[in-house]
Amino acid sequence: MEKSQIQKVLIPGLAIASIIVLIGLLIGLKSESTVAPKSKGGPVPPTPIKPSQTSDFNADGTTLKVPPIDAPEWKPFGENGLKIWDVVEGNGDVAPAGSTVTIHYTGWLPTGGIFDSTVQRGDPPANFPLGNLIKAWQIGIPGMKPGGVRRLLVPPELGYGERGSPPKIPGGATLVFEVKLIEFN
Repeated sequence: MEKSQIQKVLIPGLAIASIIVLIGLLIGLKSESTVAPKSKGGPVPPTPIKPSQTSDFNADGTTLKVPPIDAPEWKPFGENGLKIWDVVEGNGDVAPAGSTVTIHYTGWLPTGGIFDSTVQRGDPPANFPLGNLIKAWQIGIPGMKPGGVRRLLVPPELGYGERGSPPKIPGGATLVFEVKLIEFN
């Protein structure tokens, strides 16, 4: 093979390979979160978000779209009817039962209506002692790590029961929450 024939094949091949490598690098950079949540010991490294999540999720793993209640990701959490879906695991120590948590959250009725959300209002994260919250949060938030995003599918008896919380939450309502743990004490 002559030198000119080798150059005709080699140069375009190298150009194509370079473009493929650059595209791969760009995709890899877009699929990582840039949020650095805090742990008791200080900042922790960001948790990568799976590329399949980027169309329905914010960069930190949260969403304002109600998760489907029939999705296979929901897992029973004990024998009380509560189901959880860990979207992002988080990093660091796990929040113990009875701790005070700093969180962002969104609450939906299964029909899709948001009834409360720090995210939607643009509020700073909320700070709550777990013991003052609905039973589902007392059970479902412990075990989370800072930076973690967990969804809770809450039966009425672990939420607001038969009375509800009018006017936004009717009696006997199943609820869907998404909680992002920022830190705990």
